[in-house]
Amino acid sequence: MIFWYLNGKPLKNFNINTMIEGKTVILFGADEGRNKPLLEEIGEANITCIFDNDEKKWNRDDIGIPIVKPFDGGKEAVILSGIYDWKSIMKQSHEMGYSDVYFFLTQEVEDRMGNYVAEFSPEIYDNSIRESCDYKYIHVIPDEKFFLPVTEYIEYGFHMKEHFFVVYMNCGNNKDRYGVWKVYKRLSKQFHNIYLLHEECFHLNLFDWDENQRELDKLLENADKIIFHGEFFVPAIHGYFRNKTDLIRKKGIFLPWAGRVGRNPNTNVFIEDVLQYARVITYTYPIEKESVTKNFPLTKKAVWMRNGISYARLTQFVPRTEKAVKNVLIAHSCHDYTKAMDTLKYLSKTEKNYYIYCITSYGPEELKEQIKHYGKAHFGSYFIAVDSYMDYTQYVQFLSQMDAAIFGMETLSGRDTLELLFWLGAKVYLKPDSEASKNMRYVGYKVNDYYSANRETLEEFFYNPDEPWNHSIAMKQFDSAEKVHQWKELYEYDLDTNGNH
Repeated sequence: MIFWYLNGKPLKNFNINTMIEGKTVILFGADEGRNKPLLEEIGEANITCIFDNDEKKWNRDDIGIPIVKPFDGGKEAVILSGIYDWKSIMKQSHEMGYSDVYFFLTQEVEDRMGNYVAEFSPEIYDNSIRESCDYKYIHVIPDEKFFLPVTEYIEYGFHMKEHFFVVYMNCGNNKDRYGVWKVYKRLSKQFHNIYLLHEECFHLNLFDWDENQRELDKLLENADKIIFHGEFFVPAIHGYFRNKTDLIRKKGIFLPWAGRVGRNPNTNVFIEDVLQYARVITYTYPIEKESVTKNFPLTKKAVWMRNGISYARLTQFVPRTEKAVKNVLIAHSCHDYTKAMDTLKYLSKTEKNYYIYCITSYGPEELKEQIKHYGKAHFGSYFIAVDSYMDYTQYVQFLSQMDAAIFGMETLSGRDTLELLFWLGAKVYLKPDSEASKNMRYVGYKVNDYYSANRETLEEFFYNPDEPWNHSIAMKQFDSAEKVHQWKELYEYDLDTNGNH
């Protein structure tokens, strides 16, 4: 299936065969793989020639259609092209005298965009930042999962009209798996305070980023604080903010995601270029602070604020029921750092009379398949791979049915998952010398030794005398009033008097 665009805007109920009937048809761009769906739809015989700006391709006819140097034509001809580089192709076509220029998008790319264009059709073509509004706080959020809790706490305890959000929409949110698009539309309509930067739409130049940069410049100049959530950023955001280090030094606040910052070469570039210049850097645990300052020495000049910011929140859940066979969770994702495979191998040395769950909806495909293959081979029906994505409420419901969690990770990852497990009463096993264990014990949780799991009887393994204690600690962490207090400290922090480098 092919989707058609005119001047970058989607055409509904458009029949290309009717449009080209009786006209000279020229295809712009000799990319055989990209053009294959188009040729299958309209037939090669209907294409007169293929334009291409690469002279090395001229005078070839690999698919039976001559590839030629673009030439001036008449208004009766129709230009068809893939939507990549549509702006430059449209400009060149118009300069050569062609008025009918249509662009196609393949099903593959449409799938990556995940019906975003259809959902936001009015917004995407008017996707401009409202420069007339005066916002005190600019949030830059690169992962949509964290957008919802931030807005929930703002609406609970602050003034939404003071906050503006630049959200990098990654292609992992196809068809709104994170359930945030309704929130985008509601807040955008009410406060005009959402700017969505969709990776694929940016790549396809479906909106004018240059114009939005100028408007964003004004917002940043007027704002009191620029708050960076995490360290994963699209190249467009990276390139924009790397030229704003003076502003970052004056107004920047960096909220590292617990356990991950400084460990990913791909994201470290953004930290080095932009985030280490932040005026304030928050942290939850001393170990986390030591890790960041070790990897990024310039951050020693920043003010460090230990206010324990977390994105997790309370929700309704179904109480755990007593059952003959217990449930054990071994990882919150299938990334290398969760060590899910190591934990499976460790548990394979003991009896297999409890269900082992592993979240396989996140992580590299090759590693997922290895884990699933090993789990089925060694545990049979007692191993359950959780492939489907769960929204936050569903995830809490799922965690509430786990009787124990055995996490073999060395670093602190999935902090919110760990605290949810403590809140829900699961017995948690961590490697005693790991950052995960040290940090959780620092907060006050009572953690069990990962290496004792195979030595314990089943009764000992699932007996959890620390459940009331851990639950009480978690309740303090999740308390909404305390959360608002933490965010309030951040928003109202006096950079002028306390933030000197």
